Amino acid sequence: MNNRPAALTVLAILSIIWGAGAILMSCGGWIMYFVPMGPANPALEELKHSLVYKVMLFGLGSVGLMLALGLLAGGIGALSIKPWSRTTLRVYAIGKIVLVVIQTILNALFIIPKTYEATISGPGMPAGMEKIMIVSLIVGGCIGVLIALAMPVYILITLRMRAVKDAFNGIFPPQGGFEMNMPQQ
Repeated sequence: MNNRPAALTVLAILSIIWGAGAILMSCGGWIMYFVPMGPANPALEELKHSLVYKVMLFGLGSVGLMLALGLLAGGIGALSIKPWSRTTLRVYAIGKIVLVVIQTILNALFIIPKTYEATISGPGMPAGMEKIMIVSLIVGGCIGVLIALAMPVYILITLRMRAVKDAFNGIFPPQGGFEMNMPQQ
């Protein structure tokens, strides 16, 4: 008999999926650094010589990988309502929010300007493309930040729900949901 709240089940499944995806994406970013894919990309080649880019890719990428492993483990533990999984998910959420803030600042100050310069100075840039590129970098960056923050915010909200807190404390609603036991007359 499983009295696990539906919100906790959804959180656990999404954590497993999101964690596994984040692990694959972290490894994919490192592979792209070492293995050339497609035609030469002047912006990427310029970034490969940047210390800030290397720190972001390997340093912050390693932190992101550890957080993703924690998210995956926390999701698996949440399926069994293990008390440690609540802490693990909370640590992931707070750590990911801090990581996204740091990455956003570094992107805005270093990565986006280098990417813009390398792309604009490349051959065959049509006239007026600079404005379109600036808008797309800003809009794309904002969308990326929102996507990166979606899961940690969802986790923090779900972990504050009364039914989820109760489940981690071993308190479950009676089987059958909204049934009321009326006294016999």
